[in-house]
Amino acid sequence: MKKILDTNIIIRFLIWDDENLYKKSFEIFRQIENNEIEVVITEWVVLECLYVLEKFYEIPKLEVV
Repeated sequence: MKKILDTNIIIRFLIWDDENLYKKSFEIFRQIENNEIEVVITEWVVLECLYVLEKFYEIPKLEVV
């Protein structure tokens, strides 16, 4: 069964601003990489990630892309 990957998991993995949350997100990505779990990333999650990285974390658009 596939799971939907949440925006927060992706952001925590990319930003690494909280060690505990980063470790949890890293473990999820490790499981994905090792085919232990299957995930779906919706278009809305991708758009939300882009928005959060640009607006909240003020990362330049070209870098986010």
